Amino acid sequence: MDSNARVRFLDAGAEARVYRVETPAGPQAAKEFAPGSARAFHRELSLLSRVRHPHIVELLGFEDTPDARRLYLEFCAGGSLRAYLERRPVAGLETLFEVWQQIASALAELHRHGIVHCDVKPGNILLRRNTRAEEWVLSDFGLAIDLRSGTRHRFCTEAYAAPEAKCGERSPAEDVFALGAVLDELRRRVDDPGASLAPLLGRVDRFTLAMRATAPAERPSIDIVLERCDEARGEFLAFRYTNFESDGAVPIAIG
Repeated sequence: MDSNARVRFLDAGAEARVYRVETPAGPQAAKEFAPGSARAFHRELSLLSRVRHPHIVELLGFEDTPDARRLYLEFCAGGSLRAYLERRPVAGLETLFEVWQQIASALAELHRHGIVHCDVKPGNILLRRNTRAEEWVLSDFGLAIDLRSGTRHRFCTEAYAAPEAKCGERSPAEDVFALGAVLDELRRRVDDPGASLAPLLGRVDRFTLAMRATAPAERPSIDIVLERCDEARGEFLAFRYTNFESDGAVPIAIG
């Protein structure tokens, strides 16, 4: 890290501290690993190097020396979904569908590579702001595992963890459970959209409940999660379009 760079502390975990670092190219997030955390550093570096996806936090570089081990990541100026919900106690349906589609697509890419994130929660979902749009990205791969490596652990965030994850049984189904818990939390923040959308919201509630089934085999795959999102969001957008037309307004695309 450049000794002249402007640095601001952001957050800390068990094995690393995260800083905002100002660079000539713009701000970056520097994840600095504690002494003795070389294994965690190399595991996370390996996983992030293998997977590139629009909704997975981008690895920009790394530093691996006897004195310091750091990952340099894109800085997401919008903060976390947790902070977003603290600022906005009422969420819109647009936000629900955007988080659903974008984070599910990130998980689908991870699962295709045999990777389980193991810590999907609002604090690890970040809001990227750019000139085109606002996008949600999945971050913090500190607990992620490569199923092909045989590595297992029991670390998890209790409020979003699948029952089997607490016993050390890891599989892609636990990410589906955790995303279902996040979506359920968002759904409970959605303002009442009226009777016309009640059937749609009922189907959303039943599906997120299925995502949180106790038995992993009873949960839908991440590909099915994406399909159901496309169906529900399409129905919502059709309703919005019809509603705009009936008011004589010009429909506006969402997302």
